[in-house]
Amino acid sequence: SNPSQTTDCEIVPIEYCSLGEIVTFTGQDQQFTFVDVAFKLPAGVPILAPFDGPNEHTPFSLFGTDVTSFVMSKASDSKAQFEIDGDLVLPIPALTDIKKGDVVAHIQDTGVQLQGSYNLLVSFANVGDESHPSTIDRNEITKRFPNLSP
Repeated sequence: SNPSQTTDCEIVPIEYCSLGEIVTFTGQDQQFTFVDVAFKLPAGVPILAPFDGPNEHTPFSLFGTDVTSFVMSKASDSKAQFEIDGDLVLPIPALTDIKKGDVVAHIQDTGVQLQGSYNLLVSFANVGDESHPSTIDRNEITKRFPNLSP
């Protein structure tokens, strides 16, 4: 990681942005390779909404029962999604009409670990349909984390 990153990733407080690392892994169906920005963060760090949009309630977890997931879509492009998975506590009641910069979760310390020893995975995707598969939005990663090359 490059501690001199001065770009505000607008997902975690700027002093944590440079701690992100690229992780890639293939989904259980072997059909899709995920490219996430992974973090090891102290408890209490807030996770911020990177854009305005609605909360998409996901009734499943990719990783197991102890992992908390949060997904939102971009108001201006409903196929663009932001997802976080990890050792998270979400606000109660659930946010629905989310504004950029809103706190959508905090890191907690219950021991949940993903893809090794990370407690937060961040992903950006363009959601597909019957004729087009979902894709990772590498441009969002590059824009927000210029020191990483997904």
